[in-house]
Amino acid sequence: DIYRVWPNRTAQLEVANPGQVHQWVVETTTGKPLRVVAAVAVSGDGQHTMLKRPENAGVDVHLSDWDTWISWQGDDYLAPLGMSLTGSLLVESNINADKVGIFELADGGEMKPVFTPENADLGDVMLDLTSNAVMAVGWDYLRREMHFMDELVDSDLKAFRAQADADEELPMITSRSADDTLWVLKVQSSSRPAQYWLYRTSRAPEHHFRLSPGRSSFLFQDNQMSKIWRTQPAEAVVITAEDGTELPAYVTRPPVGVAYKTTTTTTTTSTFAAQDVSMAMYLGVDTEDDAPANVTGGPLVLLVHGGPWSRDNWPFDPMTQMLANRGYAVLRVNFRGSRGFGKSFERAGDGQWGDGILGDLKAAVSWAVDKQIADPARVAIMGGSFG
Repeated sequence: DIYRVWPNRTAQLEVANPGQVHQWVVETTTGKPLRVVAAVAVSGDGQHTMLKRPENAGVDVHLSDWDTWISWQGDDYLAPLGMSLTGSLLVESNINADKVGIFELADGGEMKPVFTPENADLGDVMLDLTSNAVMAVGWDYLRREMHFMDELVDSDLKAFRAQADADEELPMITSRSADDTLWVLKVQSSSRPAQYWLYRTSRAPEHHFRLSPGRSSFLFQDNQMSKIWRTQPAEAVVITAEDGTELPAYVTRPPVGVAYKTTTTTTTTSTFAAQDVSMAMYLGVDTEDDAPANVTGGPLVLLVHGGPWSRDNWPFDPMTQMLANRGYAVLRVNFRGSRGFGKSFERAGDGQWGDGILGDLKAAVSWAVDKQIADPARVAIMGGSFG
């Protein structure tokens, strides 16, 4: 059920749920009354239907009186984002498409395309806080990519990026002030836990708050792992499977060299020397002085993600860093069946858990051996859930 709550803490029933509705759409554009305008109902056979509420509808919902906007089921997807000023509904969807994109859902169920990435499903959408106009969209194939409809958002993020490190992802706007002059930005890196920054946008007055327009202030970092250990960047690559399928993947090499801080005196001809070096590798590496060079043809861990309807991403992964710090190269591959690369890529994993998916994993290991990243005699596989 939907209730309207007043500042004096009283509540009034706005719309009663007849039982089939699992999502409501509320009009939030500035200048229009706050009201429920649509609903998503689910039938017993799994069919989803977007229903538009009549203008004169009352509290009790009789879905037969609501207008059907569009229906979908199976691996089709639709999520409402908000009403536009023209009365159409902005949605994320892959209905009649392979990739998730953003569309305007007009009366009669017509889907007018706004933007769809070519190589991956849409990830996040930034809307204008007053009109719900699309300002920017983001997605992730190998690394985060963005497309801007609003020039000020583009210029603000460029200004912030000029202050950032090279080994960093395009920032994500995780929170915004009501006047859109203050953002909280999440900045991710493959070699450092996520950081959060406060950023004053170019929409702000020249002298306002503690920050001038275009300036940022560091808030905090997720954890301090990168300050305790020496961490390694991930390399984003595309591996080709035996049948030609392209597999987005990430390889992280260990910071293993010869300059270990060990009190044991060894020689290269001694059996015990090899044991001593192995122990130093296991204890991990804390600084660049501990391990000045990358190793080639060493031990590899194939780290398999769960699902299989999930995916690996480029940003910082604690398990990967722990293994790399102990002397292992780590390979994470988005095999067929992984989510985020379109319906056809995900469907390619159906019925292929013991064949096509395993073939992709084997192809990834062969790639690592060919690139002299892995020693074929020292390859391990690990993961959680499906992995």
